[in-house]
Amino acid sequence: MKQHLQIDKYPIFIPDRLNIEHDLENYGDKKLKSHINKFKYLIHLLYVTPLTNRRYYKILTATTKSVTKRIHIPLSGKRLSYMFGERYYKKILDVSKELKYIESTDHWIIGEKSIGYRLTKNLRNQTYKRDHITSPILIRKILQGKSSYELDEVGRLLFDKLKELDFDFDSAKQYLNDCINDGTYQPLDVRYLSRKLMIDSWKYQGIRAKVDNKGFRLHTNLTNLAKELRQYLSWQGNKLVGIDISNSQPFFLIGRLIEYYHPSNKRTLTTYYDEVVPFDSKILIDSISNMYQSILTGSVPSYDLTILEKLPPDVQNYIYLTVTGKLYDTLLELKNREWESNNTREEIKTNVLTLFYQKEIDDQTSKLKEVFKFIFPNVFKYIEISKRRDYRNFPISLQRAESDMILRTICKRILGEQPDIPIFTIHDSIFSIEEHIPYIKKVINEEIFKKYSILPNLKVESYP
Repeated sequence: MKQHLQIDKYPIFIPDRLNIEHDLENYGDKKLKSHINKFKYLIHLLYVTPLTNRRYYKILTATTKSVTKRIHIPLSGKRLSYMFGERYYKKILDVSKELKYIESTDHWIIGEKSIGYRLTKNLRNQTYKRDHITSPILIRKILQGKSSYELDEVGRLLFDKLKELDFDFDSAKQYLNDCINDGTYQPLDVRYLSRKLMIDSWKYQGIRAKVDNKGFRLHTNLTNLAKELRQYLSWQGNKLVGIDISNSQPFFLIGRLIEYYHPSNKRTLTTYYDEVVPFDSKILIDSISNMYQSILTGSVPSYDLTILEKLPPDVQNYIYLTVTGKLYDTLLELKNREWESNNTREEIKTNVLTLFYQKEIDDQTSKLKEVFKFIFPNVFKYIEISKRRDYRNFPISLQRAESDMILRTICKRILGEQPDIPIFTIHDSIFSIEEHIPYIKKVINEEIFKKYSILPNLKVESYP
């Protein structure tokens, strides 16, 4: 795929009606004009990040007021000092506030929480235009965080694979225009601007890759691309096919539950209600045995399934629903029935992940929490214990388990055994073309079983 990245002119996206040159000319401090690239990049960051980062995009599109208040983007003073220079970064921030470009929370915790920033309301409610940064020093610093510079060997190989993808930008843009014409989106709709930016940033800024320093997940253009736009990607004329681990984060919790509630540990069980909902162990054992026989080659493994029979009934039920891909559907049915809700499966998934990830939860997640506690009291107890000291460590540990398995185990093996086949990742999913799917599924099942002695439910999805 042709790359549009130019080292001497780095593309950025800023609000359409913003005229930084004019504003700095009239500000009074003539020296500021020499730092115009820094102002542009700051505005670009605060405009683009909420629209293209999945975490902030979900906050932007949330319907509950308690969630939408947290839309400020944390920017560390250390990072800003590096990007803009220690002598100037505070001046850039102060002038940006005076010019009504940005506003901040003015609250931080040293070593834990940075000051949050966002564009002022007027700039947030604009479409965008493409501009450029021309400062060689700033461009070099930007590119250091958007290339394979700090990736490990597997990350660099996957980064190079992404460059082989073809993106039909014109058809993708036409799709968005059609969505405007049929009323699906409005020109200033967050959903529309987000998808348009995803296309333009891939087209003009090229391939980007970065590993976060917490969950060690690989973040790329593909991980941030809206699902409906994947149909415009191809590899040598072949459309992509994705293999997804159903209930991924809940799945990677299973191994820890088995370890914690192993019969030898003699844990004191709890329930938040009068009695635990009973569960027939035979359903779980038969289901797992059938998966072994139908998926793994050779004889059925010698894994002692009697261990599972001795786990708390609700933990057995949790394992059964997760490995069969029924967890979210079961919670959806119960919540909609008991709370007379009208949630979708995707909303339930978001509620579960919020329950796993967040300290403070919104009203919808609070209702899901009660359902979850009722069905899985001892699973919920383990989650509470795991989040007790620092709630952030629990989801991070699950993300690390996921990235270690997907990137540094499964992808590493595939890249070693068949380095020429196309593979691309979106966290818990691996994408390729149709002819390689059976091989990739085989590797996923073998490596996950080797680690956890449990097989996942794999979902295969095409993007015609």
